[in-house]
Amino acid sequence: MINKYDLVKMNDKYFVSEKNKDKVFTVISEPQEVCGTLCVWLDGFRGCYAVDGLTFVANPILNAAGTPIKDNISVVEFSQ
Repeated sequence: MINKYDLVKMNDKYFVSEKNKDKVFTVISEPQEVCGTLCVWLDGFRGCYAVDGLTFVANPILNAAGTPIKDNISVVEFSQ
């Protein structure tokens, strides 16, 4: 089952454009039924997407608040 914050890729069940073929998306909603199909919303994708058209990649690392820690965190150096 795909859950909020999971990392997923679009599989070949539905047509996938070249720009989205190997892209990893973050799920930003819990699964919900839309017109009889179980769907989720993806970060960086307009509209919802059918869960059966997604392949699970990984669970994110969550912080104490339960939100994912991003891989692209900037490091700030302080001088003395």
